[in-house]
Amino acid sequence: MASSSRAIASILSLIALVSLLIATVVSIPIATPSYLPSGDYLRPGGFFSRSGFTLTMRDEDCNIVLTSPHSYQIWQSNNTEGGKGCRAGLEYHGSLVILNRENEDVWNSDNNRKGTYPFKVIINVKDGAVEIRDKFYDIVWSSKYHIKR
Repeated sequence: MASSSRAIASILSLIALVSLLIATVVSIPIATPSYLPSGDYLRPGGFFSRSGFTLTMRDEDCNIVLTSPHSYQIWQSNNTEGGKGCRAGLEYHGSLVILNRENEDVWNSDNNRKGTYPFKVIINVKDGAVEIRDKFYDIVWSSKYHIKR
C-alpha cells in the first residue's frame, strides 16, 4: 500500500510539473518580426510590422501592401498579373520579388543588383515607406519614391 501511495504521489508531482511548464511556455510572448531578411519569404497572408505599420503579402491579388497604424493603405506593389497563392521574398541579390504558385516572378523591385549582401526589407516609419537596405544600411530601393537607387 505504501508503494502505491508513493506512485500516486510521484504521478501527481509529475502532472503538476508538466502543468507548470505548459503555463510558462504559453505565457511567453512571441515577437513579431520587424523586417524581412535576404532569402526569406512572406507567404499568403504573411506580414511583419514596425511601430504599427504593417507590410502584408495579400493573397487575393498577389500584392505586397503597406498599411499605416490606422489601417490606411500607404503603398502596394501594383502586381498586374493577379493570381492567388503568391509569396513575397527578398532575393539574395537584393530584389524584392513576388512569385506565383509556379515560382514565376510576377513583380519585382528591380534595383539592378545594387548594394552589398546581406539585404533586408524594412518599414521606414518616418517616411511611411518600404525600403531595401544593404549591409551598410544604405537604401538600395524605396517605395516612397518608386525609384531604383
